[in-house]
Amino acid sequence: MADLASLPAGERVRVLGGRNFEKFHGGMEGTIVENSPDSRNMRVQFDDATTSGSDPIVVAYRHLEHATNQGGYRHVKKEDIKVEKTESSALLKADSDGNDQWTCSKTLRPARICIKD
Repeated sequence: MADLASLPAGERVRVLGGRNFEKFHGGMEGTIVENSPDSRNMRVQFDDATTSGSDPIVVAYRHLEHATNQGGYRHVKKEDIKVEKTESSALLKADSDGNDQWTCSKTLRPARICIKD
């Protein structure tokens, strides 16, 4: 993971999952307007202006991660998800059809959710 202090203006960041504030929440993405390594925060123009407002917001590093791929937090393609019926409760890597690798969640009996790696 890239060190946030080294990211220049124009790079993309994402709010970490589990964070929930009035103007931003986990999964929101935006563009760095100004990075302040000495203060360990940055001004971010979030894509979701209905939640954050039209002005950039100062966000502490501890709430952010570098967004190397847009939509990486919540946006998973439908074809990259499958649900399996199972009796097991272990984490596993399953080979679905001999080619694709799938990482599966703990069992949510009677099924588990798997996402293509």
